[in-house]
Amino acid sequence: MLRLTYFQPRARSCAAVAPLVALAASYIPPRWLRYAIKPIRALSNSVPRPRTRPLIRAATRAIDLLVGDGVAIRVARQHRGRP
Repeated sequence: MLRLTYFQPRARSCAAVAPLVALAASYIPPRWLRYAIKPIRALSNSVPRPRTRPLIRAATRAIDLLVGDGVAIRVARQHRGRP
């Protein structure tokens, strides 16, 4: 099981799926991650203010998982000398 550094899931189902998503995101080139993150940010910014907090929190967690942990895994793999 991968150790996540940026995204710490609390729910069991999320804890089971998060390492797999981070590992899959680590194989996506960083430029392509922009296309995954842009709609998440746009969605979280388009919600009216009183309801924003849960959506912004969810968007931040998704970004941490994809960009933070995915890229951290990618960098660790590259430092070990594996593509």
